[in-house]
Amino acid sequence: MGKMQSVLVMIIAIVVMLLMFPLLLSGVHTTQTTKVTETTAGIVTTSGTSATLTLTTSAWQHRASVITIGSAGAGDTPAVSAVSVDGRTVTVTGLATSLTRVLTASYDVDALTDYTGMSTFVALIPFLVMIAAIGVLVFGAVNAFRG
Repeated sequence: MGKMQSVLVMIIAIVVMLLMFPLLLSGVHTTQTTKVTETTAGIVTTSGTSATLTLTTSAWQHRASVITIGSAGAGDTPAVSAVSVDGRTVTVTGLATSLTRVLTASYDVDALTDYTGMSTFVALIPFLVMIAAIGVLVFGAVNAFRG
C-alpha cells in the first residue's frame, strides 16, 4: 500500500473512531447505571408551585439530568430544579398550587456499588479506548512513512 493510501486509511479510521465514540459513551453509561422508579403519594406544594421529594437512593452522581418526574395532578408540568448534595432530596417545580398529588420519580442509580472501584474503572474506559486508538493510528502513520 502506498503512502497516500495509508494516509487515506488513517483519515477514514479517525472519522469512524469519532463517529463511534458516542456509542461507547452510551454503553458506558448503561453499564454504570440502573433505572429506579418510585411513586410517592401525598406530595403538597410547599412554596408557590414547588415541592420537595425525597428519593430512596441517591441519584447517579447527584445529577438532575438523570431524574424524570411525572405527576398525576391536573395542571402539573413537573421539572427537577435542584438536587441536594447527597442526591436524595429533589426540588420539583411546575406544580399546580394547593393540590395534593402523586409524583413518580424515575432516575438512574449507580449499578456498580457492589464492586469497589469498578465504577471509576468503567468511567475510564472511553479515555483508554481513545488513547489506544490514537496510539494505533500514530504507530500506523510512523510505519507507513518509514517503510
